[in-house]
Amino acid sequence: SAVLPDENGAAVSGAMRTGMVLHYYDGTYMTQYRIVIFGDVNGDSAIDAIDLLLIRKNLLGLATLSEACKTASDVNRDGIVDAIDLLLVRKHLLGLYSITQ
Repeated sequence: SAVLPDENGAAVSGAMRTGMVLHYYDGTYMTQYRIVIFGDVNGDSAIDAIDLLLIRKNLLGLATLSEACKTASDVNRDGIVDAIDLLLVRKHLLGLYSITQ
């Protein structure tokens, strides 16, 4: 069975967000998986201008991101958060690129 609790331990009824932890129990072992939605840098379940701003601030050294948020920032999944990821989020917001999950 799998449970996706919120910060208070209650089951989530809305969309998954970057940073949430999925608890999976296979009958013997409990495994936890950190949720990452590529492009959803601030963990609000949407890819929007705030995410674009956070990537820019991170690149300029003005913001520190959690590991899950850094992973979500690496939109092209090359292991580096850089100007290309910033450009891809901008293109996604303009409808010129689709960020795949």
